[in-house]
Amino acid sequence: MKKQIFILLILTLMSLKSFSLERPLKSFSCVTELTTTSFLLNLKNENYILDVLHHNGTEHAPFYDGLVTLATLDYLQANIVNMKKLGSRITFKFKKEDCSRLNKNRITCSQQGKLKLGPLAVKSVSLNIYESSKSSSYGVFNTVHASLHYHIGSRSFRVPMNFPVKDCSTIF
Repeated sequence: MKKQIFILLILTLMSLKSFSLERPLKSFSCVTELTTTSFLLNLKNENYILDVLHHNGTEHAPFYDGLVTLATLDYLQANIVNMKKLGSRITFKFKKEDCSRLNKNRITCSQQGKLKLGPLAVKSVSLNIYESSKSSSYGVFNTVHASLHYHIGSRSFRVPMNFPVKDCSTIF
């Protein structure tokens, strides 16, 4: 009996190891049903290639999420100028070692230094992807938040997008 329990314990631990957080991410994608903005992250050789696609052009691209006040108008205008420069497709290559899974629902990549994000000279580029849940009287809603962050001078900008979980896939 003890031997059977021990074998069962070993098999359970082995199966848990196969779902370990240490397994490398191969790809991640979020694409809305009616395509608007997509985030795609794919492992190619020793790099993760990020593609952010604005399927309907930059005029319909998300460039801010948060509270808007008169004080944010200057920031919003600068962000609009950057978005137009970045264009409908933003591609960036992260080194594999600069990306990690903090847990099963959070992926982060970050690079610093003199970098190019499309035509923009930036000080840093980061990607943050995570899942959240909100409960209401109508049920539980799960959302995947994807956000590309970059710094120009002393200002931080980002390209945010929220997706229903069903619009996303992750391959480990």
